[in-house]
Amino acid sequence: GEDRQEAYAAAALPAGGELRARILRPDSAGKDIHLVVRPEKVGVLGPGEAASSHGAILEAKVVSTVFVGRHVEYELDLGSLGIISAEQTFDPGSSLFQEGDRVLAAIDPANALFLP
Repeated sequence: GEDRQEAYAAAALPAGGELRARILRPDSAGKDIHLVVRPEKVGVLGPGEAASSHGAILEAKVVSTVFVGRHVEYELDLGSLGIISAEQTFDPGSSLFQEGDRVLAAIDPANALFLP
């Protein structure tokens, strides 16, 4: 097979800092690219909760909350960064966020990918 080296790109975050993640097509760096993260890899935390990941922590507002079996699906508004989906297993005693709640979205760069 072809030996391909992984390439990375960084995006500036509104509150400062940057998110560095793999980029699928390095020739698209500096152009309009989109950050893709599987919903189950996006953590949803209350404003006072500490993030266990060493990734990007983004302020968000809950747009919708939907129960799907043992999971809760959230749509989170990241302001100028757009809307992102998050999915978490619901356990008794775990936090449940409602539409309009202010939360933190935790994204581990190891689970993120930039696409053109």
